[in-house]
Amino acid sequence: DVYIAQFSTSGTLNWLKTAGGPQDDQALCVATNAAGDVLVGGNFSGPADFSAGAPFTNAQNADAYTARYARSGLGIASTAMGSDAGYSDSVHAVAWGPSGEHFAAGAYEKTMALAGRTLTSAGSDDAFVAKFDDQGQPVWAVGFGGTMWDSADAVAVDSAGNVFVAGTYANSLSIGANTITSN
Repeated sequence: DVYIAQFSTSGTLNWLKTAGGPQDDQALCVATNAAGDVLVGGNFSGPADFSAGAPFTNAQNADAYTARYARSGLGIASTAMGSDAGYSDSVHAVAWGPSGEHFAAGAYEKTMALAGRTLTSAGSDDAFVAKFDDQGQPVWAVGFGGTMWDSADAVAVDSAGNVFVAGTYANSLSIGANTITSN
């Protein structure tokens, strides 16, 4: 299972909650916005409940998720991302945008259904970045990578809404027509 905790400025625990299900679940990243809302991302296996929408189901391996909580810890919305093909997907980084939207970045294996499309990897794991509206609904998603293992491990958004992603790759990484090669 995963836990989400809020501490005061003096280090006192304000609230603590648990989420997940009977199998392996991970919280890998957290971000807050100016209103104090909390955004958590990671992966889950099997059925999982993040107290922020309907429980998720996953028959095999791990799927990615984001879950949004109010300043009080009350669940607001959650989104599952992945495929039912038995591959592993995970959110490694989350960030808030300037208008209440949020972004997630991570890795997916082979395919991932997100924002009305199916991202298909160029080899093993590929990286992805996605935008979600203020209700947690997917707006757009971009997958990118090469024939080896690639991951988006950090995401940031500036005040104009431009998205910055950093990560790791092996051999080469392609985003659209742009390709870089490792040393």
